[in-house]
Amino acid sequence: RLDVGDELSLAGNEGSVDLDGEVIAEGDVQATLLASQPLEIRADRFQIDLQQHKGRFSGAVEVTQGSLVLLCEELEVDYDTRTDLIQSVVATGSVEIRQKDRLARGQRAEFDRVSGTVELTGQPYLEQGKVHLRGSVIRFHVDGGEITCDGCQAVFEG
Repeated sequence: RLDVGDELSLAGNEGSVDLDGEVIAEGDVQATLLASQPLEIRADRFQIDLQQHKGRFSGAVEVTQGSLVLLCEELEVDYDTRTDLIQSVVATGSVEIRQKDRLARGQRAEFDRVSGTVELTGQPYLEQGKVHLRGSVIRFHVDGGEITCDGCQAVFEG
């Protein structure tokens, strides 16, 4: 188990820290980000550069926070160098986001923690209730509200 700052706790089957401040954990890695709602990340491998304030989870990545579940092949996390708080998260490779009655898919999703928005690209698809959207870029707020779809094809079920 390794605590990295006030916001990140990390556990894995194997791990190492090199002299350049890089932490690597492998084998059923579990990270918990301590915030108003805990953000739990599970992956096969985790690598963090403590000097650059960037982390990378890879292999069967699963993120849960409240009702939100995100699945992807790789997840990059960027920290604010002054506060060590997460600023952005980028998920790549077969991205799937499930939250209540919302299902979103694409090849890349960028989450901005400050604004609470997700930008989905790479053949993005979003289904919410009886609305199905496909486009070049789909943006939505994780707490609900506005959805924006560029180059959009929309289907509204009866």
